Amino acid sequence: MKRTVGLSALVAALALVGCGGEQEAESPSSTAVLKSAESTAASEASSEPSSEAPAEEPQSEEPQEAAEEPAPSGEIIDVDPEGYVQGQSHMFRYTVGGESGECYISDKGVACTGQAPEDAPEVEMAPLPRQKPGAIAAGENGLYYTIFEGVPPAQKDLEPGQRIAAGAGVCTAENADLLRCESNGKSFSIQAPGKKIVPESELAPVFDAQ
Repeated sequence: MKRTVGLSALVAALALVGCGGEQEAESPSSTAVLKSAESTAASEASSEPSSEAPAEEPQSEEPQEAAEEPAPSGEIIDVDPEGYVQGQSHMFRYTVGGESGECYISDKGVACTGQAPEDAPEVEMAPLPRQKPGAIAAGENGLYYTIFEGVPPAQKDLEPGQRIAAGAGVCTAENADLLRCESNGKSFSIQAPGKKIVPESELAPVFDAQ
């Protein structure tokens, strides 16, 4: 019995020693594996580029050039109306597109000669026969086509860029191709080519000359 117990104890002790030996032998290996993994991770971490971008240096702002302003339009000069007095009214000669016409301004309004449109109604002024209008007038009776007869010729020009204000009317030679006149809130223009009469307000069926 004692031998059996001793043998059994020896076998058990050897088994324990054997187990302990295996653990001690495996321990350095596992430690080496852990160290290898740690060193590999550290190496990969050091080789990866930094996710943080380098701070950008502030760029100096270059001064912007100021935008060029458009050139001012032509200046309009007011003329002395006394230089255009003829009788009881003011008269002047205008030129648009190289063609001349005449206007007169009274205390009732303003009227100018020109080429009426094809659809302009005929007008009748005794003792003259009914005929196509050759002028337009604006004044206290509204805006209407008329006939420019029995009026002495104008003695002075209203040049492009000039404006005359007299009586109940104002006329402006805006440029070499456009004359515009206004009276009592009604207006018209004479335009090149052909001295075309262009009503710029509602026409009234009144055909008495101003």
